[in-house]
Amino acid sequence: MYYQPTPINWQNYHFLIMSSPDNDSMKKCIKDLKTHKVKLLVRTCEKTYDEQPIKDAGIEIHENQFPDGQLPSKDTIKKWLATVDEFFTDENNGQSPTANATDKGINSHQLYNNIEKQTNKPKKSGDELRIGVHCVAGLGRAPFFVAIALVNNGCTPSNAIELIRKNRPGALNLTQANYILEFKGMSKKNKNKGKANSSCKCIIF
Repeated sequence: MYYQPTPINWQNYHFLIMSSPDNDSMKKCIKDLKTHKVKLLVRTCEKTYDEQPIKDAGIEIHENQFPDGQLPSKDTIKKWLATVDEFFTDENNGQSPTANATDKGINSHQLYNNIEKQTNKPKKSGDELRIGVHCVAGLGRAPFFVAIALVNNGCTPSNAIELIRKNRPGALNLTQANYILEFKGMSKKNKNKGKANSSCKCIIF
């Protein structure tokens, strides 16, 4: 069954968490993708629909599967994070969306305090493009990928979980949440983030 998608915004990173469409719900899915300006759709589960209508709508599809109820391999996570970095760097004229914050010396505490401001920022005409991510129900693998991307780019793990669950109730099981809380990132800019992230390991389930 196709459920209402959930946009997730943090800093200059924009995602759309989705359930898997089927051929019967494809028109609604494509309408949602266009409404939210999705230009890349990442599938984390088995394909259950004809991709061609999505491609005909000008939306690229990447496949990055891992089993339901399990954590992905490091290679799967690396592939996903490389996709995120490439997409949003291209959207920012070759510059990482978090580069300005890093150059100005903005710390993780300041980034945390800015989340509500960034999330609730009024939309402008010509909104930034998004990556859509879907699994079967949009409650496990897809939100897990989005949370990992946020943490890899400077968001605290606890705040990434809170942001996603606030907007998509029921997302992320205990195993997924615990992995996210311990995740230190896989990019150079996150090598020195360990101490900041390790201090935030408490979360209410």
